[in-house]
Amino acid sequence: MTVFANDDEVAPPDPYARARPWEVSIAVSAAVFLGLGALAGWVWSRVAVPPDYRVYRPDYAYYASEAEFSRVFDMDLAFAVIGAVAALIGGVVVGWFCWRHGWAVTVLAGLGALGAAVVAWRLGVVLGPPSLADSTETASRGDVFTGPVDVGTRSILLVWPIAALVGVIIAVWLCAPREEPGYGRFTRQWNPDAETGVKDA
Repeated sequence: MTVFANDDEVAPPDPYARARPWEVSIAVSAAVFLGLGALAGWVWSRVAVPPDYRVYRPDYAYYASEAEFSRVFDMDLAFAVIGAVAALIGGVVVGWFCWRHGWAVTVLAGLGALGAAVVAWRLGVVLGPPSLADSTETASRGDVFTGPVDVGTRSILLVWPIAALVGVIIAVWLCAPREEPGYGRFTRQWNPDAETGVKDA
């Protein structure tokens, strides 16, 4: 609706109209999460402690002890904590950079974080010890070797997009306008008097 004040046409400014081009926002989101995913994967491969296995036969191995079995859960926990921190940072950065796109920023952050989770997971596996198949192929019966760095359940990857959305919420809450000339303090209701200086008689 158009409001007239002092015979001049006053239209409410739209802060969301100054959104950055989509290709820029997508490129920045991809770069942020790709970098964080690679960094998180490297960190995870260094801090995760995989279990030790004992070779039973050339193509089969089992946990060296019950204590070693618990390390599988420790690797999942390490991946979740590192991923939550990385995705939270990525969500804040992407939310700050792309908040003018409105709800679409959640899609950018969610997809970017999920892709980063896959990058971190696969990179951690590659940078860690060899796979069970490779290790048992060259080991003799009774040998003990360190297993690969890996996640015990794929659902742990969902920690990333959840944490990224929390980061987006924080960024949007900090960046989105809540008090602008012409708008109510906590609403988007247009008040032309606040900007034009025209007051009711």
